[in-house]
Amino acid sequence: NRIRMQGDTISVADLSTQVHEIVSNAAETARIERRAAELKERVRWFKAGGASSTDIPFDDLTNVTIEDAYKDKELKVAIYEKGRKLTVDFKTMELFSSGGMLTKVMRTDLTKVDFPSFWTPQSKDKVMLVEIKATDPFYRQVADPFQKTCRETIIKIERVQNPELYNQYSTKKMSMDNAPNIKNKSNEMRLYHGSDVKTINAICSQGFNRSFAGRNAVMYGRGAYFALNANYSTGYSKPDPNTGYKQMFQTLVLVGDMCVGQNGMIAPPPRDPSVSQVDLFDTTVDNPSNPTIFVTYGDAQTYPEYLITFQ
Repeated sequence: NRIRMQGDTISVADLSTQVHEIVSNAAETARIERRAAELKERVRWFKAGGASSTDIPFDDLTNVTIEDAYKDKELKVAIYEKGRKLTVDFKTMELFSSGGMLTKVMRTDLTKVDFPSFWTPQSKDKVMLVEIKATDPFYRQVADPFQKTCRETIIKIERVQNPELYNQYSTKKMSMDNAPNIKNKSNEMRLYHGSDVKTINAICSQGFNRSFAGRNAVMYGRGAYFALNANYSTGYSKPDPNTGYKQMFQTLVLVGDMCVGQNGMIAPPPRDPSVSQVDLFDTTVDNPSNPTIFVTYGDAQTYPEYLITFQ
C-alpha cells in the first residue's frame, strides 16, 4: 500500500503532487460510484419512454445528480447525455434540450414497494413457482374466474414469485396511479395470456418482454396480448409435448387509458397530438367501450401473477 519514488528533490515533489491527485481522484470516483450503486436501490429517476412506452432509467451517476438537486429543492438541474447538455425542470417534471421539451421525468421511491405478505419466503433474487393447494382460499380466487368461461380441468395453480419483476411492476403502478394525465384510475385488471412451454418459462423469468410480441397476433398492435376471458387464451396455449398439458397466466395488467389498436402498431398513439407527441395512450384494445382484448407495450406494465396448468 505504499508508493516509492526516487529522484532529485524537485522532481520527486512534483511527482508526489501528481500521484496524490490521481489517488484522491480515484478514491472520490470510487466513493461516488458506491453512493450511486446504493442510491439506485432506494430511488430511481426515469424518462418517460415515448414511442417505446417503457420508462427509461437514467444512468447511475446521473441519478445521483438529479436526486441531489431534488433534495436540495433546486428548481432545475443540468445533466449530460452523450455530450449533450439537458435540463431537468422539477416544477413541471420535464426534460429539456436547447430545442425544447423532450419528455416527462418521474421519481420512484423503491423503498415503498412491499411484496405481498402471503408470498412464501424466498431469496431476494430467486424466481419461485409456489403450488397453491386446492384448500387454499387463493385457489378458488384464481380457479373460479378461469372456469367461468373454460370447461377445461385444472391440473394445478402456481403463484409466480419474482421479486425483481414485481418491484418493476409496483413501481410502474405507483407512477400510473399518480399520473395526472391518466383519466382511468382503475388501472389494474386481471387478464389471461396463453403460450407454449418454452415461452412460459421465459415469461416467469423475464416477464412479458416485447421480443415475444407478434408471434401469435398483431391485429391490435405489436405488443403483448391479454384477454378478459380465459377461453379466448386457451387457443394460444400450446400442449406440452411431454405431458399434453396446457398452461396460461392470470396476469396483473396496468391498462390505464385505452384506445382502439391497429394492425402492426408498434406503440399506442398520442392522447392528444395537438398537445404532445410523447404523451401516449397506455393500452390498445379491440373495443374501447367494451374491451375484451388488451395489448400492452411496456415491459413493466404487467406481472405474471399465477400460472394455471390445465387439460
